[in-house]
Amino acid sequence: TKVMIAALQHLGVPIRFEDSGHSVVVEGVNGKFVAPSAELYLANAGTAMWFLTTACTLVTEGHTRLTGSHRMKQRPIDDLVSALRSCGCTINHIPENPQIPVDPTHTLLPISVEGSGFPGGDIEISASISSQFVSSVLISSPYARNPVTLKLRGNVAVSRPYIDMTIQLMAVMGIHVTETAEGEFRVPQGGYINPPLVDVESDASSASYPLAMAAITRGKVEVVSIGSNSLQGDAAFCQVLSQMGCRVTQSTTSTVVDATGIENLKPIDID
Repeated sequence: TKVMIAALQHLGVPIRFEDSGHSVVVEGVNGKFVAPSAELYLANAGTAMWFLTTACTLVTEGHTRLTGSHRMKQRPIDDLVSALRSCGCTINHIPENPQIPVDPTHTLLPISVEGSGFPGGDIEISASISSQFVSSVLISSPYARNPVTLKLRGNVAVSRPYIDMTIQLMAVMGIHVTETAEGEFRVPQGGYINPPLVDVESDASSASYPLAMAAITRGKVEVVSIGSNSLQGDAAFCQVLSQMGCRVTQSTTSTVVDATGIENLKPIDID
């Protein structure tokens, strides 16, 4: 989150903290980013890297250099870059050692994203590597020069909960994505209308650890900001604990796992 905020500030987005750092106020720029004066270093933040790769095509003039840690430079980004190149975006790998030949079929960080605008149109992208590649394109699509039709390839089921989360948040902000066929999404042109307040859910994957600890220690744990309304796939982990004998109660915004008084957890088979 810290490197994402810093990167957005370098792209000209006014951001400030309130409530002793517990709230973040972001002033929108209506898809009009400015080219940063220095490269954007995103450390190990994969989500920030993937989302900004598409967003940086919206820079009106100049280019943006994106880089990260040594591990980030080893992570795959080919599917996202290929999808963006297919609609006319210019994204190039920046060789750090000119003596090492560049493989044009395999893109790694650091990259340079030309800020010539997001062309849009028909785009195909794999959904089997990372749902964040799909969300990256969806989020920036309202500001494309042409309406975007995004077609997904591969195992869509793996990514679907997170794609649905993205579409739901876009709808809250005034952009309504329609699924015209299975795995095919139409994104209208327009601008986001920011609501006065957005509550960010807890991360369900991270929440699974303290919930599991309640089962292991025969204790009781409540996780707030994630409940029965969550679209995150890992939000269903509490139901696994329920099958094992824990008492699970949920509201729309909280989850409680209670294993007090349970002598032995039940073994289960689960796929």
